Amino acid sequence: MKNIIYQYMITDGLDKRRPPKQWTRGRDELYQKTAKLSWDSFNKYAKAIGATHHATSSRVFTSGCGHDTFIYLFEVLRIIYDELFDDFDNVLYVDSDVVCNTRANIFNLVDGTFEMAGVYESDIMTGRGICGYNSWDKDADKREMLKRKLDRMNIPMTATLPPARPSCFGMFNTGVMLWTKEGRHKARKNFDDWFEWYKDGKDNGDPFWVNNDQPFISGQIVKHGIKTRLLDQTWNDSPSHYDFYEHWENQNFLHYTGGFGKVDMLGHHSVNLFKYI
Repeated sequence: MKNIIYQYMITDGLDKRRPPKQWTRGRDELYQKTAKLSWDSFNKYAKAIGATHHATSSRVFTSGCGHDTFIYLFEVLRIIYDELFDDFDNVLYVDSDVVCNTRANIFNLVDGTFEMAGVYESDIMTGRGICGYNSWDKDADKREMLKRKLDRMNIPMTATLPPARPSCFGMFNTGVMLWTKEGRHKARKNFDDWFEWYKDGKDNGDPFWVNNDQPFISGQIVKHGIKTRLLDQTWNDSPSHYDFYEHWENQNFLHYTGGFGKVDMLGHHSVNLFKYI
Protein backbone atom coordinates (compact mmCIF):
# COMPACT_ATOMS: atom_id res chain seq x y z
CA MET A 1 0.00 0.00 0.00
CA LYS A 2 1.02 3.59 -0.62
CA ASN A 3 0.66 5.73 2.49
CA ILE A 4 1.22 9.42 3.15
CA ILE A 5 1.54 11.58 6.26
CA TYR A 6 0.28 15.14 5.82
CA GLN A 7 0.94 18.17 8.06
CA TYR A 8 0.55 21.90 7.71
CA MET A 9 1.14 25.03 9.75
CA ILE A 10 -0.15 28.43 8.68
CA THR A 11 1.03 31.21 10.97
CA ASP A 12 -0.25 34.32 9.18
CA GLY A 13 -1.83 36.60 11.76
CA LEU A 14 -0.87 34.61 14.85
CA ASP A 15 1.32 37.44 16.13
CA LYS A 16 -1.85 39.49 16.57
CA ARG A 17 -2.74 37.14 19.44
CA ARG A 18 -0.97 37.39 22.78
CA PRO A 19 1.83 34.85 23.20
CA PRO A 20 1.60 32.42 26.11
CA LYS A 21 3.34 33.20 29.38
CA GLN A 22 7.02 32.32 29.58
CA TRP A 23 7.33 33.06 25.87
CA THR A 24 8.31 36.66 25.24
CA ARG A 25 8.40 36.43 21.45
CA GLY A 26 5.41 36.24 19.14
CA ARG A 27 3.14 33.27 18.55
CA ASP A 28 4.30 33.17 14.95
CA GLU A 29 7.85 32.23 15.93
CA LEU A 30 6.67 29.79 18.60
CA TYR A 31 4.41 27.92 16.19
CA GLN A 32 7.04 27.89 13.46
CA LYS A 33 9.63 26.39 15.81
CA THR A 34 7.32 23.67 17.05
CA ALA A 35 6.14 22.89 13.52
CA LYS A 36 9.73 22.42 12.41
CA LEU A 37 10.28 19.96 15.25
CA SER A 38 7.10 18.09 14.42
CA TRP A 39 7.81 17.94 10.70
CA ASP A 40 11.33 16.66 11.29
CA SER A 41 9.94 14.02 13.62
CA PHE A 42 7.33 12.73 11.17
CA ASN A 43 9.65 12.97 8.19
CA LYS A 44 11.97 10.54 9.96
CA TYR A 45 9.00 8.37 10.95
CA ALA A 46 7.74 8.25 7.36
CA LYS A 47 11.14 7.11 6.13
CA ALA A 48 11.29 4.44 8.84
CA ILE A 49 7.90 2.93 7.92
CA GLY A 50 8.11 3.39 4.14
CA ALA A 51 5.55 6.21 3.83
CA THR A 52 5.61 9.59 2.08
CA HIS A 53 5.72 12.75 4.18
CA HIS A 54 4.26 16.04 2.98
CA ALA A 55 4.39 19.20 5.11
CA THR A 56 3.57 22.73 4.06
CA SER A 57 3.07 26.27 5.34
CA SER A 58 1.01 27.27 2.30
CA ARG A 59 -2.75 27.67 2.17
CA VAL A 60 -4.33 25.47 -0.49
CA PHE A 61 -7.83 24.33 0.45
CA THR A 62 -8.85 27.54 2.29
CA SER A 63 -7.10 29.89 -0.11
CA GLY A 64 -9.44 32.75 -0.99
CA CYS A 65 -11.69 32.21 2.04
CA GLY A 66 -10.52 35.16 4.12
CA HIS A 67 -7.78 35.63 6.68
CA ASP A 68 -9.41 34.76 10.00
CA THR A 69 -6.72 32.63 11.67
CA PHE A 70 -9.35 30.17 12.90
CA ILE A 71 -10.44 29.41 9.35
CA TYR A 72 -7.00 27.90 8.78
CA LEU A 73 -8.10 24.92 10.88
CA PHE A 74 -10.33 23.83 8.00
CA GLU A 75 -7.25 23.44 5.82
CA VAL A 76 -7.25 19.90 7.25
CA LEU A 77 -10.10 19.13 4.84
CA ARG A 78 -7.54 19.20 2.07
CA ILE A 79 -6.92 15.50 2.73
CA ILE A 80 -10.52 14.84 1.64
CA TYR A 81 -10.92 17.19 -1.30
CA ASP A 82 -7.45 17.51 -2.84
CA GLU A 83 -6.92 14.91 -5.56
CA LEU A 84 -3.21 15.03 -4.74
CA PHE A 85 -3.94 12.41 -2.10
CA ASP A 86 -5.79 10.09 -4.46
CA ASP A 87 -2.46 8.56 -5.41
CA PHE A 88 -2.32 7.03 -1.92
CA ASP A 89 -4.26 4.25 -0.24
CA ASN A 90 -4.24 5.83 3.21
CA VAL A 91 -3.62 9.31 4.60
CA LEU A 92 -2.49 10.08 8.13
CA TYR A 93 -3.13 13.67 9.11
CA VAL A 94 -1.11 14.94 12.09
CA ASP A 95 -1.18 18.40 13.66
CA SER A 96 2.10 20.28 13.62
CA ASP A 97 2.34 20.27 17.41
CA VAL A 98 2.71 16.48 17.61
CA VAL A 99 6.00 14.62 18.09
CA CYS A 100 6.38 11.03 16.91
CA ASN A 101 7.61 8.87 19.77
CA THR A 102 7.49 5.43 18.12
CA ARG A 103 8.55 3.33 15.17
CA ALA A 104 5.38 1.22 15.27
CA ASN A 105 3.64 1.56 11.89
CA ILE A 106 0.19 3.10 12.37
CA PHE A 107 -0.78 2.11 8.83
CA ASN A 108 -0.66 -1.55 9.91
CA LEU A 109 -3.94 -0.85 11.72
CA VAL A 110 -5.75 -0.55 8.38
CA ASP A 111 -7.72 -3.78 7.99
CA GLY A 112 -10.72 -2.97 5.79
CA THR A 113 -13.12 -2.52 8.71
CA PHE A 114 -13.00 1.28 8.92
CA GLU A 115 -12.79 4.39 6.75
CA MET A 116 -11.55 6.82 9.39
CA ALA A 117 -9.79 6.22 12.71
CA GLY A 118 -9.16 8.64 15.54
CA VAL A 119 -9.47 9.35 19.26
CA TYR A 120 -12.57 10.86 20.86
CA GLU A 121 -12.11 13.97 22.98
CA SER A 122 -14.09 12.21 25.72
CA ASP A 123 -11.77 9.19 25.66
CA ILE A 124 -8.63 11.19 26.44
CA MET A 125 -7.74 10.51 30.07
CA THR A 126 -5.24 12.44 32.15
CA GLY A 127 -2.69 11.05 34.56
CA ARG A 128 -5.11 11.89 37.35
CA GLY A 129 -7.87 9.74 35.88
CA ILE A 130 -10.01 12.64 34.70
CA CYS A 131 -11.69 12.74 31.29
CA GLY A 132 -10.09 15.38 29.14
CA TYR A 133 -11.63 17.77 26.68
CA ASN A 134 -15.39 17.01 26.60
CA SER A 135 -16.55 20.12 28.43
CA TRP A 136 -20.02 19.80 26.87
CA ASP A 137 -20.67 16.75 29.05
CA LYS A 138 -19.85 18.63 32.25
CA ASP A 139 -21.41 22.03 31.55
CA ALA A 140 -25.13 22.25 30.67
CA ASP A 141 -24.74 25.66 29.01
CA LYS A 142 -21.98 24.40 26.72
CA ARG A 143 -24.00 21.29 25.93
CA GLU A 144 -26.98 23.42 24.90
CA MET A 145 -24.69 25.68 22.84
CA LEU A 146 -23.35 22.67 20.94
CA LYS A 147 -26.82 21.22 20.47
CA ARG A 148 -28.16 24.49 19.00
CA LYS A 149 -25.29 24.57 16.53
CA LEU A 150 -25.83 20.97 15.44
CA ASP A 151 -29.59 21.49 15.15
CA ARG A 152 -29.12 24.55 12.95
CA MET A 153 -26.84 22.56 10.64
CA ASN A 154 -29.07 19.46 10.57
CA ILE A 155 -26.50 17.24 12.25
CA PRO A 156 -27.55 14.60 14.80
CA MET A 157 -26.15 14.93 18.31
CA THR A 158 -25.21 11.28 18.54
CA ALA A 159 -23.91 9.85 21.81
CA THR A 160 -20.88 7.59 21.95
CA LEU A 161 -21.25 3.83 22.23
CA PRO A 162 -19.06 1.26 24.04
CA PRO A 163 -16.15 0.72 24.10
CA ALA A 164 -15.94 4.54 24.07
CA ARG A 165 -16.48 6.32 27.36
CA PRO A 166 -19.90 7.96 27.76
CA SER A 167 -20.44 11.30 26.03
CA CYS A 168 -23.49 13.01 24.59
CA PHE A 169 -21.57 13.69 21.36
CA GLY A 170 -18.75 11.71 19.82
CA MET A 171 -16.28 14.45 18.93
CA PHE A 172 -12.96 13.35 17.49
CA ASN A 173 -9.76 15.15 18.29
CA THR A 174 -8.83 15.88 14.69
CA GLY A 175 -5.16 16.42 15.50
CA VAL A 176 -4.54 12.79 14.51
CA MET A 177 -6.75 11.17 11.87
CA LEU A 178 -6.17 8.10 9.74
CA TRP A 179 -8.32 8.04 6.57
CA THR A 180 -8.59 5.33 3.95
CA LYS A 181 -9.12 6.20 0.30
CA GLU A 182 -12.67 4.81 0.48
CA GLY A 183 -13.49 6.99 3.47
CA ARG A 184 -12.07 10.10 1.86
CA HIS A 185 -14.01 9.56 -1.35
CA LYS A 186 -17.23 8.98 0.58
CA ALA A 187 -16.64 12.16 2.57
CA ARG A 188 -15.81 14.13 -0.59
CA LYS A 189 -19.09 13.05 -2.15
CA ASN A 190 -21.34 13.54 0.87
CA PHE A 191 -19.97 16.07 3.35
CA ASP A 192 -21.96 19.29 3.72
CA ASP A 193 -20.42 22.65 2.83
CA TRP A 194 -17.82 23.41 5.49
CA PHE A 195 -17.92 27.15 4.77
CA GLU A 196 -21.65 27.25 5.54
CA TRP A 197 -20.81 25.71 8.92
CA TYR A 198 -18.13 28.32 9.52
CA LYS A 199 -20.27 31.23 8.30
CA ASP A 200 -23.22 30.11 10.44
CA GLY A 201 -20.99 30.20 13.49
CA LYS A 202 -19.76 33.68 12.73
CA ASP A 203 -23.32 34.91 12.10
CA ASN A 204 -24.58 33.40 15.36
CA GLY A 205 -21.64 34.31 17.55
CA ASP A 206 -20.56 30.72 18.22
CA PRO A 207 -17.41 30.42 20.33
CA PHE A 208 -14.29 29.01 18.74
CA TRP A 209 -14.66 25.51 20.18
CA VAL A 210 -18.15 25.13 18.67
CA ASN A 211 -17.34 26.53 15.26
CA ASN A 212 -14.05 24.86 14.45
CA ASP A 213 -13.25 21.77 12.38
CA GLN A 214 -13.66 19.17 15.12
CA PRO A 215 -17.46 19.25 15.62
CA PHE A 216 -17.92 19.76 11.88
CA ILE A 217 -15.91 16.71 10.85
CA SER A 218 -17.27 14.60 13.71
CA GLY A 219 -20.86 15.51 12.87
CA GLN A 220 -20.37 14.81 9.18
CA ILE A 221 -18.87 11.40 9.95
CA VAL A 222 -22.05 10.41 11.81
CA LYS A 223 -24.46 12.10 9.40
CA HIS A 224 -23.01 10.41 6.33
CA GLY A 225 -22.18 7.00 7.75
CA ILE A 226 -18.38 7.04 7.65
CA LYS A 227 -17.20 3.80 9.26
CA THR A 228 -14.90 4.59 12.19
CA ARG A 229 -12.45 2.90 14.48
CA LEU A 230 -11.34 4.26 17.84
CA LEU A 231 -7.59 4.50 18.16
CA ASP A 232 -5.86 3.88 21.45
CA GLN A 233 -5.04 7.11 23.28
CA THR A 234 -1.34 6.38 22.82
CA TRP A 235 -1.74 7.57 19.21
CA ASN A 236 -2.90 11.03 20.33
CA ASP A 237 -1.70 11.70 23.83
CA SER A 238 -0.37 14.79 25.55
CA PRO A 239 2.61 15.03 27.90
CA SER A 240 0.84 17.94 29.64
CA HIS A 241 -1.48 15.33 31.18
CA TYR A 242 1.31 13.90 33.28
CA ASP A 243 3.65 15.15 35.97
CA PHE A 244 6.64 13.02 35.05
CA TYR A 245 8.26 11.99 31.80
CA GLU A 246 8.16 8.26 32.56
CA HIS A 247 4.36 8.35 32.39
CA TRP A 248 4.36 9.11 28.67
CA GLU A 249 7.69 7.91 27.30
CA ASN A 250 5.99 4.87 25.73
CA GLN A 251 3.17 6.82 24.10
CA ASN A 252 3.23 6.81 20.29
CA PHE A 253 2.30 10.37 19.30
CA LEU A 254 2.82 13.24 21.77
CA HIS A 255 0.33 16.07 21.14
CA TYR A 256 1.33 19.44 22.65
CA THR A 257 -2.01 21.26 22.47
CA GLY A 258 -2.36 25.00 23.05
CA GLY A 259 0.20 27.74 23.45
CA PHE A 260 1.44 26.50 26.80
CA GLY A 261 1.88 23.03 25.37
CA LYS A 262 4.07 24.33 22.58
CA VAL A 263 6.32 26.06 25.11
CA ASP A 264 6.56 22.70 26.91
CA MET A 265 7.36 20.98 23.62
CA LEU A 266 10.40 23.19 23.04
CA GLY A 267 11.45 22.71 26.64
CA HIS A 268 11.24 18.93 26.44
CA HIS A 269 13.23 18.97 23.23
CA SER A 270 15.92 21.15 24.80
CA VAL A 271 16.62 18.47 27.42
CA ASN A 272 16.61 15.62 24.88
CA LEU A 273 13.45 13.85 26.01
CA PHE A 274 12.43 12.77 22.49
CA LYS A 275 13.74 9.44 21.26
CA TYR A 276 13.97 10.04 17.54
CA ILE A 277 14.82 13.73 16.99
